[in-house]
Amino acid sequence: LFQSDDLEKLQEALDKKINSICGYIKFCENRADGLKKRKQEIDANQKHYTNKAEYLKKYLNTLFNILLNIKSYDFMIKEGEKMGKLDGK
Repeated sequence: LFQSDDLEKLQEALDKKINSICGYIKFCENRADGLKKRKQEIDANQKHYTNKAEYLKKYLNTLFNILLNIKSYDFMIKEGEKMGKLDGK
């Protein structure tokens, strides 16, 4: 049925197939590792920019509150001057 040459050819084909599959497994593992590292970088960047946005919102809120307090104080001074309360009258 099978000759010795036929079995050798089948063995070579099987070895080649096994080596190809092993190479592809290694490729998949390396690709998965690379994607995992990229995901970690993306997650870190997302966290950084989310935190930066929150910080800047709080910063602007603080500035607006300071500005409102100053405007409110200026208004009180101007109204007080109009009413004669601040010039000793």
